[in-house]
This record gives sequence, C-alpha cells and structure tokens, in this order.
Amino acid sequence: MVTTSVERRENPRFSCDVEAEVRLEDGRRLPARTQDISFSGICVVTGEKVPQKTRATFALRLVMDWAETEPLELPGVVVWCTRTRDGHQVGARFDPQAMGDDAWQRLDVFLRFLMGDLSMPPADEIDPD
Repeated sequence: MVTTSVERRENPRFSCDVEAEVRLEDGRRLPARTQDISFSGICVVTGEKVPQKTRATFALRLVMDWAETEPLELPGVVVWCTRTRDGHQVGARFDPQAMGDDAWQRLDVFLRFLMGDLSMPPADEIDPD
C-alpha cells in the first residue's frame, strides 16, 4: 500500500534568500534573511529571538548589482521561533486584515517572479530615469 503525505499548508512555499528586516511594534528593527515565503506566511532568520504572537512587519528588499526595490512591507504575527546555529529562525503568518491591496499586489508580483512567471529585463535595457 502506497501512502502520500498531505501538505498542511494552504499555499505553496518558495525558497528564497532575500534581504529582510523584521520591524517590531516596540520600534526595534532586526536585520534578517528570508528562508521561504508563500501567500500565507514567511520564514526568516534573524539574530534575535522573537516571541510567539508578536506582531511584526516583514520588510523585504530585492537587491541586485544594478538596482534595488522599495521595501515590500508585509504585516504578520509570529507563529514560532527556533534557535539555530546562526541566530533564530522565525515563522510568521501574514495578517490579512492589516495587508492593504498594494501589499497583496506586490506580494503577488514577487511570488510570480519566484515562480518564473515574470522576469527582470537585462540591466542594459533598464532606463535609470
């Protein structure tokens, strides 16, 4: 008999290593790197422990040799935090009530880029103005 595991997640995750910042309600800003992201949440690695149920904004910025994006700000709530060799791995779910239409649209574009549905033009084709 063959059994298959059922994916618990409602949305597929995409592995990615993107510059991020975890902005906490108390004003602290923790530098981070993404591990993965989906329409429902995110996993980042940061230097400090972030307790469960902490409300935070996850600001992502794509940095390339020739350009960088404005931060994509995604509000969420920390679901878990695990100590790692290099810091803490933090998992959060996005807060649908706190996400505006702009954030949802930008997240959609970001995920489509990760899926390969969108691509960036070569650097020499981008008009700097």
